[in-house]
Amino acid sequence: MTVSLGEEQRPASAVASPPSDTRPFGRWGGPALFLAALFLATLGSRDVLLLPLVAKFLGPEGVGRVVETATMFPNLLVLPLAFLSDRVPRRESRRRLYLLLAGVMSVGAWASLPFVPLGPGPMTVIAVILGCATVAIVVSARGALVESARPLAATGRLAAGLVAAQAAATLFQRPIQQHLLERSPEWTAVAGTALGLTVTVLVGWSLIRRRAPAPMSTTRPPASGLLDYLRSRAFGALLAVGMLVALATPDYLLDVLRPADVAPIPFALRLQGDFLAKAGRLIAAVAYALACRRLAPRMLLPLALAVATLGVCALLAAGRGTSPAFELGMAANGFGQSLAVVALMDLAFRAAPRGHEALAFTLTAFAPVTVAPALRNLWFAQGLAFSTDVAIGAGGLLLAILATRLVPAGLLDRPDGQRFLELP
Repeated sequence: MTVSLGEEQRPASAVASPPSDTRPFGRWGGPALFLAALFLATLGSRDVLLLPLVAKFLGPEGVGRVVETATMFPNLLVLPLAFLSDRVPRRESRRRLYLLLAGVMSVGAWASLPFVPLGPGPMTVIAVILGCATVAIVVSARGALVESARPLAATGRLAAGLVAAQAAATLFQRPIQQHLLERSPEWTAVAGTALGLTVTVLVGWSLIRRRAPAPMSTTRPPASGLLDYLRSRAFGALLAVGMLVALATPDYLLDVLRPADVAPIPFALRLQGDFLAKAGRLIAAVAYALACRRLAPRMLLPLALAVATLGVCALLAAGRGTSPAFELGMAANGFGQSLAVVALMDLAFRAAPRGHEALAFTLTAFAPVTVAPALRNLWFAQGLAFSTDVAIGAGGLLLAILATRLVPAGLLDRPDGQRFLELP
């Protein structure tokens, strides 16, 4: 059995495709809905709205207790929810009902906030519900985008859109937090409810307005398709490149600079650098969406990794420099990191086997992000010299460039807008 890496050369009698989410209001209506859900879910997530409120009223100790419990349960649900959204369609829709239920959960949790005491117990319960709702929205929307990308021949543009939607939400994060923390908790509840309600209304409206779908097939894509993918060269190569990128391109300043390096940098300057890094991620996603129509991943992926290498070097070098150098370093690192991530997501979109989009994409693109921080902390705990940190980060990305040669040619040879071939 072959791993599905494209649409062409597929016999009509192959596996019956489950109901699709790609054309509710036109060719791009479905992807636009899922990107909007991602943006709103990120903006109204537990980490953005609830935890700053908990820190204000319960202090760092209270936040620690809430985060420890509230993070564990949603993280355990990522893979089961990805599996369910792939394999258990409901009401002629593979993903939308999960988005709708998650939106209702979010609205209920935020609406209950004014009526419960601001203690560790109630806040933990609300945080767990919000975390589970956010995970359900993000996992289902990602799977739907992967599924939508294949018939649209738009894997690069939708991968860039996924990163851009979440990067754009993070740009608004701090102003919203500051505005709400100056007011009573009820205002946070209103903001969270409004965001959750928007997701619910948009998804509910799309379900009502859906064109009459083709009769649902009772035949599901076989589970062996996922197993074949996990044994494939494509999965191994993308996992190796993704792990190297995740190890070498840290998300935040504190991941790469020790307290001795951070202490001389004013807090306001760190905030400015963080904002510029987020802006760099958004700009990189837009740049990739424009470039992927002209350049195939064979050229874009090594180029993105080379830019990421320069970004890491700029960030680490600027950590001990002046204000402008530090800000430029943060922006360069954010741009380079995001460019590499979008390029890898483009290939993960292409490689995901049909009928297993959410689970395959999660295992390919986000497993490295989960494992990398723990491994990175191990080598930083060794107290290596600053120049050694630079060498490790840049060296990891150079290895990732070499590892791209392991990626099957069928994933690399066609630019966005052209259908890529299925590999034997």
